Amino acid sequence: MTNAQQRMSDLAPLLDRAQAEQAGLEQELESLARQSVEIRIMEERLDDLGRRLCPRGCCGTELDALFFEVDVLLLLTKLVPSEIMREKRAREALLSAEKSGRACLKIMRDVLQMSINLGMANDNRDRLFPGQPSTLTKRSMPLFLRAKVCLGEFYTRVSRARMRQPLVLRAPVMDLADLTRLPGKKNNPFTRDDMQKSIETSYTQCQHVCNYAQSEARFCLMRERALKSFLTELDESIRAAMWRIRKARAYILELDPSAAQLALAHLMDELPKTNDSVKAIAPPRTLDAEDDDGNEIKDADDVDTAAELGSDSDGEVKSQVSKGSVSDTRTMSSVSLASTMTAVSVMSATPELYGATIARLHAKTTATDHELRTDQDDEDLPWHSLALGF
Repeated sequence: MTNAQQRMSDLAPLLDRAQAEQAGLEQELESLARQSVEIRIMEERLDDLGRRLCPRGCCGTELDALFFEVDVLLLLTKLVPSEIMREKRAREALLSAEKSGRACLKIMRDVLQMSINLGMANDNRDRLFPGQPSTLTKRSMPLFLRAKVCLGEFYTRVSRARMRQPLVLRAPVMDLADLTRLPGKKNNPFTRDDMQKSIETSYTQCQHVCNYAQSEARFCLMRERALKSFLTELDESIRAAMWRIRKARAYILELDPSAAQLALAHLMDELPKTNDSVKAIAPPRTLDAEDDDGNEIKDADDVDTAAELGSDSDGEVKSQVSKGSVSDTRTMSSVSLASTMTAVSVMSATPELYGATIARLHAKTTATDHELRTDQDDEDLPWHSLALGF
């Protein structure tokens, strides 16, 4: 017997054992699939019997609240994909804005290198032919114009992203060099040091806006992933909610009223404690309009600015928001709510159901955004003098 035949004879029992194990696994899978179908059929029969014996709206407010929770979860499965698409579209706008910012950064790097080559960035007294600020003005003017165009495209695309997703923070301010004050101009021209300082400041600010666009695009991607995971978890939540309804029907049919009320109270405690109230969407108003009392109504820009600063109904600002701080996630724009409602239309959904579902969806989105923007590394440190070693 050759070596190949010997190896085949040794591997034959292993192959037979593997085939037997595979056949057993296939039979187990078939039995599990059959049991799953039987369980689904049994659940449908139980639900049909429960609808006959305990119809909705006739067995107390507890059962109605459990039904409402199921309706909210089912509507969430239709609205979450639209929010995922919103994050994707906002990220596309931010990525295009980052491209414009990178182009502006490259232009400012060329201007900075030009100033170094001309001796404007350092002391040029040791040069045989020292550079003049007017020379830098003539050579850098086309570059500055291109940089301003790229900067305008950047802010346009960022505003487009903020219209698609209000959770995107406001872009930092970037001021390029004033072209009317370049050396050689008549209107209060820059000196050599001021010109170099303006170029360096513009380059630093351009790096900052590029980092802003990159970080906001990353936040959009992380929110999109969180919504996708939330969408996969909704199936288990719906099954748990339906199981609570079956238990509630069993309590109503089998227990006496006092014991049934106590058992239903325990089921109500299992419901998620969320604030499902949502503000009504204000109708559009014309500029310089007046209300019923004759008071002048602010225009849309003033209203949006007051909302971003967290103002109350009297128009007084509660808290000022710094340039780098996280915006108040509790104030959601009516445009965002309206776009979410019109993105998916369900004929059987009531306004109360839409309001509760949208409020829960935006609470989930804003909570995720707050977790992403909060640095959790320093929160567990013992911030007192003895722990720090003083």
